[in-house]
Amino acid sequence: MLCSEYLRREVEDILRIDYLLTPIGRTMKDVDIVGANTDFYVLAQVSLTTNPDEVSRKTANLLIYLKKDKSKDKKTTLVYFGPKEAQEIVEKSNAIIFVPIENVLEKLGTIGIIKDMIPHYYA
Repeated sequence: MLCSEYLRREVEDILRIDYLLTPIGRTMKDVDIVGANTDFYVLAQVSLTTNPDEVSRKTANLLIYLKKDKSKDKKTTLVYFGPKEAQEIVEKSNAIIFVPIENVLEKLGTIGIIKDMIPHYYA
């Protein structure tokens, strides 16, 4: 939920979502957030794992959605939210935008969303 709120507030069109196309998590096997704006579909994976094999598997599974993209109207942007330790593995693909979870917590912490969603985070 926090990562989808981050995408709603992201200023770059390539990352920003104006609306969700499916419920968050559990709808698609390898994608947690499916949203869109006027120009892009945004598909995001959210994972807290730092296990290199697991990060590589999740990255490979996310990349499959670029091959399935048949839309002529919009481009697809792939996003991977994870710990900073996973960044190097994810960015090897050059097709997935990596967003550190730490950045999400920092940005949303400044506007009160985390305090509302996870009251014990600041306790």
